[in-house]
Amino acid sequence: MKIDFSPAFKKSYKKLLAGRLDSAIIILEKILLFSQDPRNPVLKLHKLKGELKEVWSLRILVEFPEENVAYFMVIGTYDEVY
Repeated sequence: MKIDFSPAFKKSYKKLLAGRLDSAIIILEKILLFSQDPRNPVLKLHKLKGELKEVWSLRILVEFPEENVAYFMVIGTYDEVY
């Protein structure tokens, strides 16, 4: 699966790198796992409701604009993302 990153994702990921390197490494591992198998239960990928009904989440907001393409929108805590 091809993964594209939004400018907002890159900015929020840089913020993670500055504050919590261990969290940044865990996120990289999840991205790698996602690229290999987006449906892996470890990721807890789930579809959102309401205004974000076209978006999926695994603490990273993800859109699927076309088959085999994921667009990572933003990453952060629950309060930061939603």
